[in-house]
Parts: sequence; structure tokens; C-alpha cells
Amino acid sequence: MAETTLKVKKTTASGAETSTSLSFLDGVPIPESAKARVKRDVGDYLVEQILIAANGADTLVSGESMPKLSKGYLKKKLAEGLPGVPNLESAGDLLDSLEYKTTDDGIDLGWFSKAEAPKADGHANFSGDSTLPRRRIIPGKGQSFDSGTNEEIQKIIGDAVADNLDIKEQDLDGVETKADLYSVLGEFLDGLSRAEIKAVVARTPGLVRLLDDLDLFNLL
Repeated sequence: MAETTLKVKKTTASGAETSTSLSFLDGVPIPESAKARVKRDVGDYLVEQILIAANGADTLVSGESMPKLSKGYLKKKLAEGLPGVPNLESAGDLLDSLEYKTTDDGIDLGWFSKAEAPKADGHANFSGDSTLPRRRIIPGKGQSFDSGTNEEIQKIIGDAVADNLDIKEQDLDGVETKADLYSVLGEFLDGLSRAEIKAVVARTPGLVRLLDDLDLFNLL
């Protein structure tokens, strides 16, 4: 699936919520039951990988970094027996409170409690009011995740599309050219480019075998 599939629709910064709304299923040709599974899989994956990166003083948000701690705060963390790195961990449960909620076409990812949301905005600065060094571990408007994270999200989506693709031999009757083949596949994969269709086919062993048996695979 194309990297542009994932979009940040909006961000929220209030006393009770700091989150980013991610859209990644708009126009994806799979049933609602499959979309529900994809949302959970993407949400679980992102929370896990974001926490791994943050614990290593890193971020998955493209173009962002984790500025070093000030000398005073470094000294304070070390005195408390905490790692002297910008991993967003001090008093409280900021990282442990990162979660997601499903939406119509994706998830809302962030913090949804009065205890942690203001602290999260202090680092993410979605409100624009924070004076702290920006350490953003979830993307804001106009941002996305790094290429490796995006590729894994698209793989999750592509696998779901492949799992729900049901093309039979009779559907391919009369196919003789590349244009014919992509026209038929496009009926099942509405809205996808040829490159995206080819990627979905590659994830569908049964369809690969069918195209090969019909001497059509070379048309992809």
C-alpha cells in the first residue's frame, strides 16, 4: 500500500487528552470486520514500537529528535536513580499511559487522562503553549512516522486486503493484456494504483498460483 495511506487528520490538546488522530483505512477495499482487526493490529504495533523507541531515548516520528536533558534535570534524574537520558520517564506513568482508541478510519493515539495528558502536551506541544524542549513521540499535523514504521503499517493493511481477496478463474476469462488484467484486478481493489495492486497480489499465494496457471502472472 502507498505510504500516503496514513495521514494525521488532527491533533487534540486539552486538560484531559493529548492525542493524534491517524487515518489509514479510508478507501481500503476490505469489510468492516477486517478493518476492525487492522485498527487493533496497527494500534498495538504502534504503541509497542513507540515505547521501545522512547525507552531508548528515540522517536519514530520522522524529522523529530529527543534533545538532551538540561544539566539540572540530568542531575535530578541521576539522583533519583533514573537513567540520564531523555526517555520521558520521571515521576508518573506517562509512557505506560500511552494508548489508542479506534475511529471510523483509523485510531486516535495518545493520552486520555487528566493525570497524563497535560504532561504529554508538555513534550509534544500540540497546544503550542509548552516551553519545554520538544520531544514528540506521536506525530502532529503534517507529520508521519519514519519509513520503516510506515512500511510495517502498510504491510499490515496489505495483508488484510490480500486475506479478503477472492478472485476466481472465471473472473479472469478474456484477459489477454496487462491492461485487461489490471482492469479486472482493479474491480476488486478499487482505488489502488498498479503498484499497490501488484503488492497485494504478491501477498496472496492463491492468486499468484492462479495467475501462474493461466499464464497471466507475467502481465503484472
